Amino acid sequence: MEIAAVREEINFLREEMKALREEMTNQREETKGCKSEVTNLKTEMKRQEEENTALHSEVVRLQQAMVEERSTRQVVVEELRQEVRRLTAPFGRLQGLVPREQEIVETQVPVETQVPVDGAQVRELEDRLNQALVDQKRAEDDLKESRATNSATETKLRETEARNEDLNSKTNDLEQTNASLKKRLHEMERTLDHERSSSKDKDDVIKRQQEEIQQQKERQQALMKTKVALDAEVSAFNKLLESKNNSIKKLCFPPGLSEKSLTNILQNSEGMEELLMTSPSDSTGQWIRLLSPSLNKLDVFGPGVTGEPAKLGVGRQPDHGLTVVIKQAGDDVINQLAKELGPRVTGLNMFNCPRVTAGALQRLLSALTGLEDVTLDCSLSGAITDASLAALYGCSQLREMQLGRVSGLCTDIPVTAVSRLVVTCRKLELLFFYATEELSQRVLDALVRADLGKSDDGTPKTLWFVVPAPVYEKLRKPPSTSSIEVYEAT
Repeated sequence: MEIAAVREEINFLREEMKALREEMTNQREETKGCKSEVTNLKTEMKRQEEENTALHSEVVRLQQAMVEERSTRQVVVEELRQEVRRLTAPFGRLQGLVPREQEIVETQVPVETQVPVDGAQVRELEDRLNQALVDQKRAEDDLKESRATNSATETKLRETEARNEDLNSKTNDLEQTNASLKKRLHEMERTLDHERSSSKDKDDVIKRQQEEIQQQKERQQALMKTKVALDAEVSAFNKLLESKNNSIKKLCFPPGLSEKSLTNILQNSEGMEELLMTSPSDSTGQWIRLLSPSLNKLDVFGPGVTGEPAKLGVGRQPDHGLTVVIKQAGDDVINQLAKELGPRVTGLNMFNCPRVTAGALQRLLSALTGLEDVTLDCSLSGAITDASLAALYGCSQLREMQLGRVSGLCTDIPVTAVSRLVVTCRKLELLFFYATEELSQRVLDALVRADLGKSDDGTPKTLWFVVPAPVYEKLRKPPSTSSIEVYEAT
């Protein structure tokens, strides 16, 4: 429970750190935006200041120019007025140009000093005077407009400065918040590192405890295996005692017996005739040497496998010697049987042994020279080769041979090897061939063409070739004069 609480706390801290990192990222983005805006504002302020300075300089220049222009115009106007007065004195006052008081004074000038004046010249002087007045008015308006523009620029500059100060303040606040978040994140990282270190120590303790538990389980499993083996041994001994007390000749050993236990039982199994057993997983083949001489049927399964004893067909088990039935075994069992069994084996039946290789099968058939009856089912199709069938050439007593079963037809059998086997084994008179129609026809044709020779009594050898009913109906039968007689399996 404590470890779970620590892990929950670590997960909570991780979530909080994740949220803080996201908040810091947002703050950084906002600060970055503010800084960018401040930079833009500073640039704008600088530009406004430069523009303001330029405008101010222009205003000053215009003011000076206007003062100079005004002085010049006043001088010009005054000169023009004086010229007008001088020229217009004999003809009276020009409207809008000469005051009446001056007109009265000017009329008192003696006539003999006045000069005749041209009207076109007077009008030109009036136009020049009016244009001067208009230009002066326009200059005054431009000065007012420049002053207004300068005032608006100064107002905008003050607003920009205020906004800049506000953004600077906001940026400072964001930087302080960012610094606070960094500090908090650093503290949480240290806390998380501490929790991780503590969690790692606890995980190490848990790992050691789990390893101890695993070791306990392994020891318990070993003890259970030992117990199962001992129970099997006890059961086998009980059956052995029962067989001795009741003269029962058949024994069935449960799987799980070690080779040592099995050898201990077999050493006290005199008189046993039939044995059903599973090959020990630690088998070295020692138990095979301890099989009772009275044993006439041995059903042996591969390690860890068990089942019912095989029921052989009528007349398929020789009345002497040992008949061996092998089921679901591999090369390890086959090699041990080949090494320890010998001519005492007269019958061999192998079922459901797909893991057996051609080499192991050849060694087994070569070792069992006393075979009289052999059955190899379809699971051994891959192991039935020319070499493995040639190993049976030394079985001079071989009388019956079965390849395949009704429930499982062979699909790949060397045709020539089967023909040679029939010719070589002179006592072989019955061949049960459970295979496909095409393969059966090929083998039958090869046998018809072969010279089977003579039997031991000197009479021509005859072979009974037995095939499944569906195949029998489709085969091309040999002529009646042939030494091959084809029969349908019943």
